[in-house]
Amino acid sequence: MDNNKDGKVSFDEFVKYNRKFPSILFPAFSMQMKLRTKVLGVPFWEARTVDMVELRSRKGITVQSVVDDIQSRGVEERRAAQRAIKATTRLTKVAKKKRVKKEKEKEEEGGENSKNAANRTRKNKEEVRLRGWSEQHNADHI
Repeated sequence: MDNNKDGKVSFDEFVKYNRKFPSILFPAFSMQMKLRTKVLGVPFWEARTVDMVELRSRKGITVQSVVDDIQSRGVEERRAAQRAIKATTRLTKVAKKKRVKKEKEKEEEGGENSKNAANRTRKNKEEVRLRGWSEQHNADHI
């Protein structure tokens, strides 16, 4: 496919290869046509194809330069995604620490409330017992 052995496949080399072996690339072009039909419609993609041809002829852009550009953008996007994942992980850890701290505080507060409630119950029982004793004692001495 790389006729001039420069390590890159130019658009012209790609076209020649496609003309020489159309059956090899047919599945790819068939899938492309299906995608064009389903995603944004064929007229949109035909217009983009015309734009690309005009741009390539004006600027001397090769298919390889487009691929290189896409690959470099892919690297930048992966790095940005990795940074976002790290930031999200940090935020998740911080949020988890805060949640655990709040749960612990509630448990301690709940524990105090439980202890207070138990003490009140004991005091109430003691008061009732003493009141009962006092009423009984008074009744016995009348």
